[in-house]
Amino acid sequence: MTESASTGSASTQSASSGPASTGWLPLAPRWPPLRPGRSLVWSLPEAYFDDVDAERTVDGLQLQRKREFHTTLLDGGSTARLQAALRTLPGAAATRWRREVLALDWRWRRSGELWLVARRGGGKPPAQSIIERIEQPAQAQLRERVGQLLGTPLPPPYPHVTLYTQGDAGGIGIPDPATLCARALRRL
Repeated sequence: MTESASTGSASTQSASSGPASTGWLPLAPRWPPLRPGRSLVWSLPEAYFDDVDAERTVDGLQLQRKREFHTTLLDGGSTARLQAALRTLPGAAATRWRREVLALDWRWRRSGELWLVARRGGGKPPAQSIIERIEQPAQAQLRERVGQLLGTPLPPPYPHVTLYTQGDAGGIGIPDPATLCARALRRL
């Protein structure tokens, strides 16, 4: 992913109670500050990634464990447009919109579906990452609501977390299924 600074904090429940007992992991985000040009990301608890080793070699590529784990909800451009749209709303309407988004069911779970992806060109240095698809239906609901607010539909998301990187510690950016298809080297 691109450099991301807008992060919401996540509180978690014990893995033996609540939604996690059915495989779904709780995520109770708070609304992060929106910063133009920065992706909107929510941190995922590192405890759920204790199986991610310090490094991994795939096809001769040595990749390093990501320093932190998050899921990207909106890229920098969409975040900037959302911020501008929220500023045009009366204060109470903007607050209500944020509250409704936070009230979505943000539970998530790891899928075990790993992909080796690469970025080539585009004015950035070559980079590779290993990403894992996650299930988090609220991401699609968020993007639908943002699209309604902007008056322009957003493409569906590809919910995932970057586990390993090489060439760009921030990751390479996989905002939607079309980008995954363009950047996927292979499924692991």
